[in-house]
Amino acid sequence: MDRNNLIVNPSFKTNTTGWSATGSSTIARITSEAFYGSSCLEVTKAAASNSGVVVASRILATAGLNYVIGAYVKITGLQQAGTLQANVAWYNSASGGSLISTSSSIALDVVPGDDWVRLTGTFAAPATAASALVSIVQPTAGTAGKKFLVDAVLFEQADYLGEYVDEVDQATENKYVNKGMTPLRSEEH
Repeated sequence: MDRNNLIVNPSFKTNTTGWSATGSSTIARITSEAFYGSSCLEVTKAAASNSGVVVASRILATAGLNYVIGAYVKITGLQQAGTLQANVAWYNSASGGSLISTSSSIALDVVPGDDWVRLTGTFAAPATAASALVSIVQPTAGTAGKKFLVDAVLFEQADYLGEYVDEVDQATENKYVNKGMTPLRSEEH
């Protein structure tokens, strides 16, 4: 089954294109940490609630179908512990229109120094949905200037959440699967 991650730039390979900070937060791509690949997104929070990051453009959605979200988050050593969640805001138009509702993952308490944790959710697009905005936020107010990391964001039309997939075409995926299944020659052991 072909899978399609609907997020533009889900693992921040070269920049932050396709993403915007929420409120007075700021975002930057860093290479000192990563869940997938060699970089991730660093969010510097504002003191307000819902500090975080949101996709810059609406994603087309089909009413009544199930969508899944997965995003890896981390709070590094000297930062402030926080509760993080993934949100999907559903709209009745591809652009303009009105917000119908917001679906949220379970909010997870993330402790500084812990490994990457995955925010997850499975949601049915509302009956009049035409598009969605995905965000990763700290839903309650925190300390301005404190940071959290985001990487490997997945949003796809599916009934269940699978492993993370990036912008990889089927031929490339087959190449790596075949390479991984090739036995080693005895001199390579």
